[in-house]
Amino acid sequence: MRAEAERRLSLHEFTERVLAASGDSTSAQSPRTRFESVVTVANDDDVDAALTPARSDRWRVAAFLLLLGFVGGALHVLCAWLIDALLRVRATAMDQVSPIAAYSLWTLYTLVFLVVAVVLTRLSPSAAGSGIAQMKTVLTGIDPTLYLPGYFSLRTLCAKLGGLIAANGAGLQIGTEGAFVHIMAIVATALLQLRPFASLQDRLSVRLQLLAASAAVAVSSAFGSPIGGVLFSIEVTATYYLISNYLKAFVSSVAAAAMVLWMNRALARVEGLALSATRPSQAPPSLLDLPLAILLGAAMGVLSTILQCATQWLALRRRQWGASPLRHVRFFVQWLDPLLVGLVTASSTYVVTRNHALLSLSQLLSPGDLGSLPGVAATGAIPLFLLPLSITLKFPTGVWLPTFVGGAACGRLFGIAAASLFPSHMTLGRHGFALVGAAGLTGASTRTVSAAVITLELTGNFDALLPVLAGVLAAIGVSSLGGWPSIYDILVEANALPYLPLMEFQRHQTVADILHERVVYVSSRSSVLQLLLALNRLPSHEIPVVDIDQKLLGVVGKGDLQLLVRRFYDARGLSGCERDWGDSGSDEDATDTARHSVPKGGVWSNPLLRSGRTAPTLDHIYTTLHRRPSSSATSLLRGDGLYPVHPAMLMNDDKMTALLSHEWSIDKLDALATEVDVTTECVIRPLAMTLVAETTLEDVHMLFTMLRMDHCYVTALGKLQGVVTTRALIKAATK
Repeated sequence: MRAEAERRLSLHEFTERVLAASGDSTSAQSPRTRFESVVTVANDDDVDAALTPARSDRWRVAAFLLLLGFVGGALHVLCAWLIDALLRVRATAMDQVSPIAAYSLWTLYTLVFLVVAVVLTRLSPSAAGSGIAQMKTVLTGIDPTLYLPGYFSLRTLCAKLGGLIAANGAGLQIGTEGAFVHIMAIVATALLQLRPFASLQDRLSVRLQLLAASAAVAVSSAFGSPIGGVLFSIEVTATYYLISNYLKAFVSSVAAAAMVLWMNRALARVEGLALSATRPSQAPPSLLDLPLAILLGAAMGVLSTILQCATQWLALRRRQWGASPLRHVRFFVQWLDPLLVGLVTASSTYVVTRNHALLSLSQLLSPGDLGSLPGVAATGAIPLFLLPLSITLKFPTGVWLPTFVGGAACGRLFGIAAASLFPSHMTLGRHGFALVGAAGLTGASTRTVSAAVITLELTGNFDALLPVLAGVLAAIGVSSLGGWPSIYDILVEANALPYLPLMEFQRHQTVADILHERVVYVSSRSSVLQLLLALNRLPSHEIPVVDIDQKLLGVVGKGDLQLLVRRFYDARGLSGCERDWGDSGSDEDATDTARHSVPKGGVWSNPLLRSGRTAPTLDHIYTTLHRRPSSSATSLLRGDGLYPVHPAMLMNDDKMTALLSHEWSIDKLDALATEVDVTTECVIRPLAMTLVAETTLEDVHMLFTMLRMDHCYVTALGKLQGVVTTRALIKAATK
């Protein structure tokens, strides 16, 4: 019995108990389980309402999704057209009579555009890499302005687009889908800043749903595969997926695929966006097709493991070298390392292109006889060798295309061998095994079954549905045996991103180890001045309310407190309430001196960190409040994403009052000392969940991951003890 009570809860049991506790919390019952003894769940109708947009916002959401899809499709067609134009210019080097001159031009062209990609990425370091690893982190609910500063900026968008076009135009063996996921996330964030859609980002859950839809748009635009795009975005970026997101992702991805189709027809010829359909005449399936497809999938799983091992090793080495105290080592990683990779890429691709041995993807997937076995082998070996070298460099990269081409070449070779061994017992064909190999290697590398769906949608060859699906499952299964994560998770670990699902905690670690005891709150009877201080400290957030015994009653909304303060100001004939509670200082009667006593936008104002209307998250605020005071002066210079606010000043009532009351009269200061009853004047919303100090960090980790929380209040017998934040949880995992 004791062993049963002490065992870890499975995810299914955990979800059931949370739902059961939410429904039964109105009845006074003693805790029945170990989980219920450390987590208090309150019944609150507002929780479910926050998961989906309000009814009045549905048309606004639909318009946003359609606009996002159309912009994404058009943007990818433009990028592909520019990349194709650059590659055609590079191909003119082969017109040179002298092989030395041709090789020199080919290599120089590659190196020049590689340097352009590196320089553009240096303008915004957040543009480096695939972007999918960062999106996985953002969609867990963390604050990107704190953990990934600059990730959603327009400067990063320009650097990402320019670097992606330059790197692919240089002929490097990288894809586009990973970088385009990042690009579409920035586009979605920029669209949310527009006035018609600004209200959609007020709720974190809605904003994350729209960002998840942007990932589906990116994949759908890259491959013209709306179904596969949605599935890929779920498998790659989501840990726990809400079914309500499905429709949003499909609307935007279909719009993106339609825009790609329309623009392709308008431009008449854009290579690389879609493959010609390869539909062979239907034939009865052979009994050998499925076992051979499974065998090929297993081989692709082994090959994927080798690629993942090499990628992780290189990523960790480059990260260590990039942090080296030696200047020449850092210079090598930043400049010489990319140039060496570019030189190797140019040399290897030049040789096979000069000898007409490099095959296109459409040729590998065509039913015709290619003739040249060395050409097929070289076509597969080059991207597989160069992928680990290229994907961990500091410019925009992707994973899909190199693994797809390499897998198709390996599958083609396997099909040729199988046809020679069983000439009269196969109906799948060499091109069919190429499909299995392409989908298998891509699926094993990314850990996505949607690779099979994208492959079939991309080629139109649905006759190979069962072998392709079986091969992908076999590849994923074999690759998982070694315990290796997906290539995206490898990049998450290599870049030390704050991705909660990958973090582990010790059994003895509890909330008491990471508790922040300094909490911003208001009492049930507070002075108006105390309400102003709380509104300045927690802008745009709900504020905890405690009674005279420090028992947590719930939280009160910012709007309710502001309405209470405004009514008080109007009744007493006072002015400047918006400026006093930390808004942008729009009061017309405020003097110039008063405007400069508090920065425009409140004490959390920072022109370099502000992003449109987005207010700092509670995780961001409490991280700033609980850092060392000595670090606040240099935080902006270090670029750690923290606001340059001194904690000792912000949490000191006297100093904050002196800052706010620079132009107040004595009568106004005396009037603001009047106490008001918050519980009768405002709506107090009971908290859906609180923790106790004895809660293990393993349980907190599961809660934060599933519910996408960035903070949770801690109580002891109902009394407010402190708050736990994502930042504190991440620091505990790294110890």
